Amino acid sequence: MISRFLSRYLLLTVCLSLTCSHSRGEEFSTGRRLTRFQRESKRQSRLSDDWIHQWINDDPLSTEFMRSPKAQCPCSDSKDCETIQSAAGIPIRPSGEVYGFTSANDKGQHYNWTWISTVAWASQDDMMCQAHKNGARAVLASPGFNLTLLSNLTGYERDKYIQKWVKKTLMMVQLRYRDGIVFDYEEPMPRNSPMGQAYVDIINATRRAFHFLASPLQVATCVAWSPNGIDGRNFPILQLAEVSDLLYVMDYDTQSQITQGACIASASAPISGTKQGIEQYLELGVDRHKLILGVPWYGYQYPCLNGTQPHDRFCPIRQVPFRGVGCSDAAGIEVPYSNLLQEFNNQSPTDKTETGGLRQDVYMDAPFFNLKVNNSFVKQNWFDNSLSLRHKFSYARENSLAGVGPYTFSDVDPLLQPEESMRMWSSFDAFFEQEDTLPASTD
Repeated sequence: MISRFLSRYLLLTVCLSLTCSHSRGEEFSTGRRLTRFQRESKRQSRLSDDWIHQWINDDPLSTEFMRSPKAQCPCSDSKDCETIQSAAGIPIRPSGEVYGFTSANDKGQHYNWTWISTVAWASQDDMMCQAHKNGARAVLASPGFNLTLLSNLTGYERDKYIQKWVKKTLMMVQLRYRDGIVFDYEEPMPRNSPMGQAYVDIINATRRAFHFLASPLQVATCVAWSPNGIDGRNFPILQLAEVSDLLYVMDYDTQSQITQGACIASASAPISGTKQGIEQYLELGVDRHKLILGVPWYGYQYPCLNGTQPHDRFCPIRQVPFRGVGCSDAAGIEVPYSNLLQEFNNQSPTDKTETGGLRQDVYMDAPFFNLKVNNSFVKQNWFDNSLSLRHKFSYARENSLAGVGPYTFSDVDPLLQPEESMRMWSSFDAFFEQEDTLPASTD
């Protein structure tokens, strides 16, 4: 039981930490809600914080702390508590990574593990056991830390702060039989900010400690779909790439700031943006063998403004500002792929005819469909399916990227939609130059 004093201390620590600067569901001061990824990132970071404060309250610099025993293996087979061995001392899969995220309470029983190499945010022990049983890594979210404070520390105090944080984090990963951590910081950062160097320093120290082990642990860092200051995030990308094993390029939510054309619904991850973003990383000098192309296994549902007809191609949306831009994807909501598919299939044949059915934007290489709601207004839905994903995965293969992977594996439903789920899983074949045995989704 955590004391009342410690609870207050935890609250203060969490509120100061880089990953907990906004509470779950809270809107930014500019009006935009946190995305699913951002909310879950903060929640996962809090889980790491809570675990550390509950189980690692001793001074991590002490000898007694370093002798802390591991928790009992939670897996039915003790072999599944062994961390995944690294080939040639590098904690990535040389044949190619499928690095994806899981969601809360998912245990991975219905995953197709053929290509999966890493499951991120694997806070559930059952997920870790399942991943290890199938030869995949299970990694945790990085615990919170105060990036503003760290950027203002110098010399011994800075080194002590980093050393203590890294040792606590390493102990957490080892005691929980995990294979590494993933950093995710998405707040604005001015170009050449001291916070950027502080971020690099703490990731670098973490990786050095994690690689010192006989079987190195993995350190990955999430970055925006483009390195060019997306949403005000002017990170030192080259340095982040140098100190990380992998950069997970979050090629989704790319409509967070709609600056061109009218304020209308659009694809979350058009392939033109995919190619532009990856090419910008490569032109910057980032090692292509460290880049993971992250893709959405969810879509956006936008309520169209009054007057939009069921068959209309364009869906005007209300203006929701974000960081100085008047129009953003926060006018819509994020919906798992399986839910969108169910909504589409639940339409009557008459409604599908009236709304135009499933359509494809050729330029963005993205499917979309309209929904009538109570015969009074229209919603437009944009997403990726197995066809658009195969095109992106082929592009990643052609450019020799380290891998691909979704947010999240949990957004397909193999029980209710077995055939479509199989198509989504088999889309990874395109990255590994395997011919897909199933036709692409057409409905």
